[in-house]
Amino acid sequence: MPSDHETNFGWWVDKPERPSRPAAFTGVKRHSRKADFVWRYLVTIVVLMFAFILAMVYLAKHL
Repeated sequence: MPSDHETNFGWWVDKPERPSRPAAFTGVKRHSRKADFVWRYLVTIVVLMFAFILAMVYLAKHL
């Protein structure tokens, strides 16, 4: 007679051991390209903010 705590989920818990495989997202490393991408965004934001400030100063002078 089975004990009270035994369940029928043994087939789900006891999985065979599998060899470890590398994940799909660890394949190609592009650190330098990603860094260039971030710097481009930073320069774009700084230039846009500078242009916005110059436009506000220009408008303030001519009103």
